[in-house]
Amino acid sequence: MTDPLLLLSATEVLKKYRDGSLSPVEVAKACLQQIGSKNPLYNAFVVLKDEKSLLAEAQESESRWRAGTPSGSLDGLPITIKDETDVIGWPTTMGSLVHSPNPAMADSPCVTRLRQSGALFLGKTTLPEFGHKGVTDSKVSGVTRNPWNPTKTPGGSSGGAAVAAATRMGFLHLGSDGGGSIRIPASFSGIFGIKPSNGTVSEGIPGPFATIFSLGPMARTVEDAALMLDVITEPDPINWNAPPHQKCQSHAKLTDLPDQLKVAYVPSFNNIPVDPEVSDLVAKAARAMSTIATVEEINLDLPELVDVFNTHWMVIANWLKNKMPTSVHDKLDPYLLSFAERGSQISTTEYVNAEISRMMIGRKIKSLFIDYDLILMPTMAMTAFDVGLNVANNQSGMPWDDWTPFTFIGNLTKCPASSVPCGLSQADLPIGVQLIGDYLQDEKVMQASHALEKLIGFEDFLTREHNQNAARKAVA
Repeated sequence: MTDPLLLLSATEVLKKYRDGSLSPVEVAKACLQQIGSKNPLYNAFVVLKDEKSLLAEAQESESRWRAGTPSGSLDGLPITIKDETDVIGWPTTMGSLVHSPNPAMADSPCVTRLRQSGALFLGKTTLPEFGHKGVTDSKVSGVTRNPWNPTKTPGGSSGGAAVAAATRMGFLHLGSDGGGSIRIPASFSGIFGIKPSNGTVSEGIPGPFATIFSLGPMARTVEDAALMLDVITEPDPINWNAPPHQKCQSHAKLTDLPDQLKVAYVPSFNNIPVDPEVSDLVAKAARAMSTIATVEEINLDLPELVDVFNTHWMVIANWLKNKMPTSVHDKLDPYLLSFAERGSQISTTEYVNAEISRMMIGRKIKSLFIDYDLILMPTMAMTAFDVGLNVANNQSGMPWDDWTPFTFIGNLTKCPASSVPCGLSQADLPIGVQLIGDYLQDEKVMQASHALEKLIGFEDFLTREHNQNAARKAVA
């Protein structure tokens, strides 16, 4: 049976810390036990903190709570970090055999904020090499599996974080999203995730994907994720990509959904085929949203979207490859090498054209926010597919390349975008609905996500497992 502590929300845990009815040591032990039980099958971690050190830090947290002096808003709450973000003393492998195995010498800025908040670091979660694809496997950590069905992928690239969230191997999880890498696994794994507005969470030393990439929270619920979002959006004074700082209060304002909200419902775009079960559940979510907002179905055509996104990604893949000595190229994921090869064929003119087209896409999406507060659409066109595949398969069994276009919009336009679980397929695989807001309207996306989550009433993996086990025990 699932430890009842793990069924509590992060907010409930923190409240119990405050009133003294629960200790961070108890919660840390419950998470460690859950990791010992679940991780051998699902493979969500590439680094785990040693138990002695973790419990010592939990004991220090307990002492602070007893003294009424918690160090921050997450004091004593166990969390995880995706293994492309630096945590001092732990290696950052990026899921790659060619990346340095040496321990990081300093925390990344958002990890610093989380450490200052008092969070307990359980470990680092798995990703594909350099986060280059929407599934999670690598030569470093092997295959990460979906808890709803271990023969299926949890999605990626933040697949380890999604699995850890779904199974409560930790309460909050830092992922990242450069093309859907938070929202794809959120949809496939039945959890909540948000890609914040670009630049609001500092990545530290900027990389070539800085204007498309965002770090963000993943959790079982919107309320839990809001706790992390408020911490990681604290300012970094040398974040070159940051907009003027506006303090994020998504947790405190979660129920302050604006009146007269207008939502544009996009069942699909560019004639992209969507699985009927996905379409049905997303349409149901749109009807649920219509009880608290004005929802209008619209047509949206973005014919250049996939080519523009791929041009950016392929050029960067080629840049990554060219930074490495040719002697290590055979250690790279063949799928990443195929991206790099495509990138090597892209001319400077084609890249600049893609930049201009990206701005035109941004203008088109921006124009929608003149009339609407949010866009509602599928997160993914399908449910989770078999592990071992890099892309989804169509009905003829041929690979369907460019299979994640719904998530590209948020990255290319810098807009906040979330994925909220909206139901299960007939095969008991989760389906997500995506909410996209205007740039820097992250709180509004969180508010709408929270309201929609309550309207849908999705039974997440851990709750479902607990209820099924309780029912079997009652019958026995």
